This record gives sequence, C-alpha cells and structure tokens, in this order.
Amino acid sequence: MLEIRAHRTQDYAELPHIDNAGVGDFLADDQGCLDDIGCHLLSKHAHNRFGVILLHKHFTIDADEICVETANYSTRRLISRPTSDAPAGLAVTRLMFDSDGPSAVNIGGIGLEFADSGLLAGVIPIGESDTETLMGVAKILAHRNKLRRFGIHLLHNPLELRNEILVETCDPSARVLVSTPLPEDNASEAGAIVTAFRWLGTSVKDGQVVSQACVPTQYCSDDNGTHQIVRWHAQLDDPPPDNPDP
Repeated sequence: MLEIRAHRTQDYAELPHIDNAGVGDFLADDQGCLDDIGCHLLSKHAHNRFGVILLHKHFTIDADEICVETANYSTRRLISRPTSDAPAGLAVTRLMFDSDGPSAVNIGGIGLEFADSGLLAGVIPIGESDTETLMGVAKILAHRNKLRRFGIHLLHNPLELRNEILVETCDPSARVLVSTPLPEDNASEAGAIVTAFRWLGTSVKDGQVVSQACVPTQYCSDDNGTHQIVRWHAQLDDPPPDNPDP
C-alpha cells in the first residue's frame, strides 16, 4: 500500500503561494500532464473517485498542526483550517507525492488535508485498493516534473452540490479557508484561479482512452486584486466562529 504521512511545516513551505505570479497559469506542459492523469484515471475507472488539485499555500502551518476540513451545513460552507488538537482517525482528502527522482522508484504520499468519516458522505477512505491508481498518478507527475505542481483529492460531496462549483476565499489573519457553492455560470469569475479538476465522460477505442472531459470543480477567488481577503468571507458579516458548527 502507498504509505501516506501527515504533512509537515516544510511540506507546505515548499509550495508556491497562491498570489505568486504565474501560479494560476496553465501552460502546455501542465495541460499535457493533466491529460496523462485523466487517461490514467479513466483507464482505471477511478475518475469518479479522484480528482486533481493545484498545489499551493495561503499561509504558514506550524509544526504541531494539521489542516482539517469541516462543514457548516446550515450555511453550506466547507471550512479548512490548521489545528493542533485534531482527533485521531481522520481520513486523507487531499495529498501530494514524494519520490526519489524521475524514476519514481520509492513513492510516498503526503496528506495535505484531513476530514472525519462523516464529511466523506459515504465515500470510502483511501486504502490499499487505491495503491495502483495513486502510484500511477505519482509516476506521471514524477516523469513530467510536476510533483510540486499537482496533487490528488478524494472526491466527496458533503454539501450535495448540484450544478455548482466551490469558490474558496481566505482569511489570512485567522488562517481559515472557506469554500462556498456558486452556480457554475457564476463561479468562473474574472481573476479566479482554478484549483481543482475532475474528469467527466470518456471515449474509448480498442481499449484506449481517445477523448476526455476535464472540468474545474473549485476556484480560488480573487478579491480586490488578491487571493487573500481581509475578513472572514465576502458574504458574512459576523466574525468566524471558534468552532464552526457542523
């Protein structure tokens, strides 16, 4: 099984800041890498289980913290924040890979975000049966030198989204990320960066994937020229709760 460890401070420190120039620009080699990953996931019938994330950071993470995702169902928001007192038994929802070089002989997973089983909404946590699929993704990333460009997210839908896309905003002073569902037509606002993808639909000929549909599932909102906002969320008047009510 692919061994997955919790992230360390240095793992996040090595990631580019979301506001850095060029982080949200997807060039030809990025698209080629996404195409390769899409073909792999489709060929493994895993495109409904895993998507791809753009690796980035918004703030620093302390050595004794891990990032945990929770939900506020009454306001339909997903909340991610670092915490030093996370409960045991959390499942990995987002990860990146480490390897010993382009050959990707020794590959390990680094959990970037975690959630309890209730938030997975019935989705089976990452386990031994996912090893071949995830190792294949890691080898593609290593071959294309994209191990610090893209990672994997476990597809789950606790907010029961329907024709909606999550738009993420950040309060850097509180070190909190909030993702809010918006209609697909309104989500791709000017300046927003696509930070998550999944694959829908496929065409197969002679056992080979010949076409694929890669669609965005999450954006990082650009508020007033920056991907960091000063207050909790553009649509909230109250300060962030200490413990968001699930």
